[in-house]
Amino acid sequence: MEYAKDEFFKIDYKTNCIRMKGENKTEATVKKIIKKMCTNKLLTTSVIAFIIFSLVNFIMIYNFMRILQNI
Repeated sequence: MEYAKDEFFKIDYKTNCIRMKGENKTEATVKKIIKKMCTNKLLTTSVIAFIIFSLVNFIMIYNFMRILQNI
């Protein structure tokens, strides 16, 4: 019976992780990352804000250079 449970849940004793039958390692990794993002909201918010401000900065510099070229 224990062997049947191991095959159904795909228990991996090396990583101490239980995955469902159709789930592969990348799906498990993505779920783990999303779970960590939910627990570390301050870090996630900081990273997202950094990315947004970097993009806005790049766009503003690009537009400024375009304005200088037209003069």
